[in-house]
Amino acid sequence: MPDILVRDVPSEVADALTERARAAGMDRQEWLRQHFAQLVQLPIVKVSYTLRFFGPQDEVYGYIKRSPDEKVGLQLRPVTLLTNEQRLAFRQAGESVRRNAPGDREKALKVLGGAFEEVYEIPYWNHQARAFASTPLSPEEARLSFDQG
Repeated sequence: MPDILVRDVPSEVADALTERARAAGMDRQEWLRQHFAQLVQLPIVKVSYTLRFFGPQDEVYGYIKRSPDEKVGLQLRPVTLLTNEQRLAFRQAGESVRRNAPGDREKALKVLGGAFEEVYEIPYWNHQARAFASTPLSPEEARLSFDQG
């Protein structure tokens, strides 16, 4: 098993960890090992990413992207070919990406996967900065407007 060494831990932090371990009936190393194992089970919250999706109609495509400065860009086209299920999935996924709490990225992928044929995540990209909202949207503004273009 690999070793992990953490240097320059303040003594008050080390003492507090030892106290917590003793309260749980463990030594500090055992307690930390258990907590490390629990930490890796938590969902990863990414700062920025892009979700792309297509079809099943040939012309339907879109993306939802989250920038490093927490702006969310949305695009879904063409609106006239969308089913109600696709509109709802897009709205729900957009709300999850905007909130970005633990598990929200996974929820967005799942809901999009239920309504679109192809869904995948790609690294964040910003070649169309005009697609970003200038400020985070309030809950009242969370109703997504669809681009008719």
